[in-house]
Amino acid sequence: MKLKILMALSDNSQINDLMYSMLEDENYEISTAKTIEDTLILADQKLFDILIMDMNFKDGTGLELKKKLNLICDIPTIIVTTLKDDMQKILMFEYGADDYLVYPFNILELKARIRAIMRRVGQKRSDIDNIIFADDLEFNIVGRTVKLKGKEVDLTGKEFDILYIIAINPEKIFTREDIAKSVWKEEIISDYRKIDVHIRRLREKINIGSTTYVQTKWGEGYYYKKIEI
Repeated sequence: MKLKILMALSDNSQINDLMYSMLEDENYEISTAKTIEDTLILADQKLFDILIMDMNFKDGTGLELKKKLNLICDIPTIIVTTLKDDMQKILMFEYGADDYLVYPFNILELKARIRAIMRRVGQKRSDIDNIIFADDLEFNIVGRTVKLKGKEVDLTGKEFDILYIIAINPEKIFTREDIAKSVWKEEIISDYRKIDVHIRRLREKINIGSTTYVQTKWGEGYYYKKIEI
């Protein structure tokens, strides 16, 4: 799949033409804009993988553009500029820029920085794909960890499995047999009371005040539902 790049550069200088040509040679899909207004329109209409932008436009500054972009999308950003103002550079990083290059620079360096940023973004997206949310709970299904309202909860492996299985099936009632089959991989276990013990310990760890997450359907089994009394 082609990398989709948005180039927001107000100047038609030879360096910009060379930069466009060399990036196009990499088989990237490139869209261009020369004003803040045009950049915002394109960013709102299409999903881009990375933005390469200047610090000065006819209709405003790069800081203004980045601030407005942050309201409509989260896009990795490289600044390319002749501006050597350290304060502007610091502010741009505060606004979320990923890199900042001052002319003159080697186009090969720009390519390398694009690849480095996309590797980081790819890792972040992979991490995000491993996260499952259920109300206040955040499951990392690779690390097998759980956070409750942002704070990690110390669960055993079986407690994690039980909570995860019922949380991703909210309000579905799981009998002890269901839990045994899903967690212990057994149709029947010798003593179902150990499931009740795991549920009790799980509740002790995740219930906060009057807020409960694992509910009991008497005579049937357990289910997940956040209840605040």
